[in-house]
Amino acid sequence: MMINTVTPVPKGIGVLLKAPLSGHILPIEQVPDPVFAQKMVGDGISIDPVSQVLIAPCDGEVIQLHPSYHAVTLKTPEGLEVLMHIGLDTVTLRGQGFSLKLKWAIAFKQAIP
Repeated sequence: MMINTVTPVPKGIGVLLKAPLSGHILPIEQVPDPVFAQKMVGDGISIDPVSQVLIAPCDGEVIQLHPSYHAVTLKTPEGLEVLMHIGLDTVTLRGQGFSLKLKWAIAFKQAIP
């Protein structure tokens, strides 16, 4: 799973992102996909998960959801856009294995599954 910040946060504004699932953190540069490793979609981290439930890493709202549910972009109250991308080549699963719990453009709180 990769987490990328899509928009820069203005200086002086702090946004605390919590890990959206349990696992081992790896530098984004070590992801075997050049789109993420070369930070083409923003800076971030990779998590090798040990759990299957993804939780909200921050307060905010869903502003974009890929039709196959493998990628979601959240927007924090501070205006930071956070991309959560689950797996490599998961778009080919066409939604299999993913269960959507949140609704589009609904506000949510941190740590909500």
